Amino acid sequence: MESQIRGLQEYYPDNYDIFVLTTHADPDPGRPYGVEQYWHNNVLVTRLHVPGKEWAEPEDNNIKEFCDDFFSKYKIDLIHLHSIQVLTSSIASSALISHIPFIITLHAAWWLSRYLFLVDENGHLVDPKDPILGGETPTVEEIHQRFN
Repeated sequence: MESQIRGLQEYYPDNYDIFVLTTHADPDPGRPYGVEQYWHNNVLVTRLHVPGKEWAEPEDNNIKEFCDDFFSKYKIDLIHLHSIQVLTSSIASSALISHIPFIITLHAAWWLSRYLFLVDENGHLVDPKDPILGGETPTVEEIHQRFN
C-alpha cells in the first residue's frame, strides 16, 4: 500500500488528497475505538483502536458509524480497501451507503479464516473448504487431491 501511495504522490501530486485509515496493532483496551491522527509525507493517517474480537464477526457497527462520519468529513471520493479484516465489512457497507466507489484488495485467506494464510497456530494447514470453522487440518497431500 505504501508504494501505491508514493506512486500517486510522485505522478499525480496535485490531483489527489490521500487519506489512510488504519488500525492500531496493539490497541489500548482503555480506549476502544479511540482515534489517533498524524501527518506522514503529506498524507493524513487516521489510526483507529479496534478492540480484539472473533474473526467470524464480519461487521462492527462502531466502525460503520466511524466510517460514515469519516467519509463525510473528509469528502472521500474513492476508496481502496486493503486488508480490511480488522475493520470488517462495515467499512465497505459505509462506502456503499455513502455512494463512494471502492476497490478491495484481499490477501491470502485473511478474509476467509481466523488463521492468516490458512495456517493455524501450530503451523498446520486449515481446510480451505471449511476456512471459517477450521475443523480437522488436512494434510498437504489431501489438499492437492481436492484441487487436482
